[in-house]
Amino acid sequence: MTHAFPFPRLELASQRLHGGETTSVQLTEQALARTMSGEGPKVFTRVFQGAALAEARASDVLRAAGLARSPIEGLPISVKDLFDIAGFPTLGGSRLLADAPPAQRTAEVVQRLRQAGAVIVGTTNMTEFAYSGLGINPHYGTPRNPWQREEDGGRIPGGSSSGAAISVTDGMAMAAIGSDTGGSVRIPSALCGLTGFKPTARRVSMEGVLPLSSHLDSIGPLAPSVRCCATLDAILSGEPLGELHAAPLQGLRLLAPTNVVLDGMDATVAAAWERALSLLSQAGAQITHAVVAPFGELADINAKGGFTAAEAWAWHRHHIATRLSEYDPRVGTRILRGKDISAADYIDLLARRRQWIAAVGAQMADHDLIVMPTVPVVAPKIADLTASDEAYFAANGLILRNPTLINFLDGCALTLPCQAPGEAPVGLMLAGCGGQDARVLDAGAACVHLHGKGRKQRSVPLWRSTVRVVRAWLRRNPQLEATSPLFPSRNGQAMTRANVALRLARAVHSASSTFPDLTKRHISPHTIRHTTAMHLLQAGVDISVIALWLGHESPVTTHHYVEADLAMKERALAKLHEPDAKIQRYRAPDSLIDFLKTL
Repeated sequence: MTHAFPFPRLELASQRLHGGETTSVQLTEQALARTMSGEGPKVFTRVFQGAALAEARASDVLRAAGLARSPIEGLPISVKDLFDIAGFPTLGGSRLLADAPPAQRTAEVVQRLRQAGAVIVGTTNMTEFAYSGLGINPHYGTPRNPWQREEDGGRIPGGSSSGAAISVTDGMAMAAIGSDTGGSVRIPSALCGLTGFKPTARRVSMEGVLPLSSHLDSIGPLAPSVRCCATLDAILSGEPLGELHAAPLQGLRLLAPTNVVLDGMDATVAAAWERALSLLSQAGAQITHAVVAPFGELADINAKGGFTAAEAWAWHRHHIATRLSEYDPRVGTRILRGKDISAADYIDLLARRRQWIAAVGAQMADHDLIVMPTVPVVAPKIADLTASDEAYFAANGLILRNPTLINFLDGCALTLPCQAPGEAPVGLMLAGCGGQDARVLDAGAACVHLHGKGRKQRSVPLWRSTVRVVRAWLRRNPQLEATSPLFPSRNGQAMTRANVALRLARAVHSASSTFPDLTKRHISPHTIRHTTAMHLLQAGVDISVIALWLGHESPVTTHHYVEADLAMKERALAKLHEPDAKIQRYRAPDSLIDFLKTL
């Protein structure tokens, strides 16, 4: 599945606002209208219709006066239902707190969004008290995943930031802010085809946020792109808004754990995972497959429930004493586990975590980032999980497992969609140790997805010189959106085969003044594919990778392009250069030198 988001990426929406093509009021009205139908009633626990429109009108006035406060000025954003909003009780996805006193002060992260000019649409539904990775809520309903939404009651959105994800996929917000204690930003992002970022916890204030686990909670964005996430992260953390620098994949050292994180992986995720690794490798990333021994120890460390159970029990114990029946039974059961964790157990847990972080950090010393599947399975059906406690808890443990590793590490992580068109959403996670947030975001920005022959999606590495040309083109054409063709036709649509052939013919005609032999040859788009295949073969690239690059279902097809002997490959490899690259000085073989000496 490649989901076409109703709204463009944040930077493109901002450009449209600046250019007068739309207004904040128009964007906000569109978002608010969508909250009233479809999944809307299950996505939001509270919609700020009047306040949102007032914020939008104020934003339009400021922009007209040349006073845009940030790149998100006037853009509709949703916030999870555990952030305090002054004047309203903070529900946390529960009916239990509906009669709680209203918040006296708005959470700091929401204040920062408003100070940056964001329009807050409303508070989004979530797993009760954020204590599950599935997104199922018996109190306010469960918003359905965009993938196979109408089949058999739909699939889970992932949690706990369930409403946050669907608010973006369904155009009720341009981005969403959620929390991540064991993956609650990354899981719904991965299962719904979004980009999600979990920062190093200490970077973003938790003031005015309903806690789940003080040692693990963090706040991050769910959005259409890495750049959107980077912008929102800077605003949430109060850090300067800087330029995102896409890190070159060439030489990037990635650690791919072989234990724990691949266990229980289904066929769809496995195929996407292998495809992603192949493309990263071909782009120059150095991938080390290795056992990360501490990962195998975490289940034992958290056997009694870990920080989440202990700290959730401390916060909820008074409510549970008198109102346990008002809880989602599957959430209440998990909170009750913390009752049996002693002070000594908790102190031991603190010590073991320090040792565990040190052990993982030591193995990471020779690597830049960790790479793994965000979630090892595609989104399960809601009906299957609501019908069985056994199925519910089994799925919850499996889906939380990989993201939880990074929370326990006190690290940071980005999930990127990596599925092929028509497939269930799948997330690829890039993670780093605490404080490596910029490195993670820069690496994520280096991944580019393309559509090509056979309506297939593939990622293709580019030379740096090509990247410079593409970036210059995008700067000259700011109207191009994430879903727009990179090189559109005159009507803004994807070029037809005839359009491509015509453009190529013009290029060949222009080049023939310098290379007259071109006039004697028929150059077609197929010629380019054939030449690319031959160059890859001649450079020593494995035929299965060439097949993946060309979009062939089987390497057998590729043999029609690349039949050649090893000697040819070896000769060509020494001649292959990047366009405009410095040509190496010719070094004559000894046989030629000996011959010249005889003259």
